[in-house]
Amino acid sequence: MLGQESTASMMRAFGAHALQTGELYDINARIGAIDKVTKEDVKMVANEVFDFDKVSLSTVSPKFLDGLFDAIKFDAIK
Repeated sequence: MLGQESTASMMRAFGAHALQTGELYDINARIGAIDKVTKEDVKMVANEVFDFDKVSLSTVSPKFLDGLFDAIKFDAIK
């Protein structure tokens, strides 16, 4: 939805939604649903989808960021 930047593509999407569901597209309801997603929701899905024992990390940086993977793996996800 948010990637549809032109008015024409948005109107096509809204029209298709109305034809398929018989309801008008409520953008405020969609934004509200997105806003309800919590950090804990994202962590739960990430832990279900990814096997963090098999994850690798690649960075491009002018200096080595020691401990970055551990911070992402343990602090941000678990």
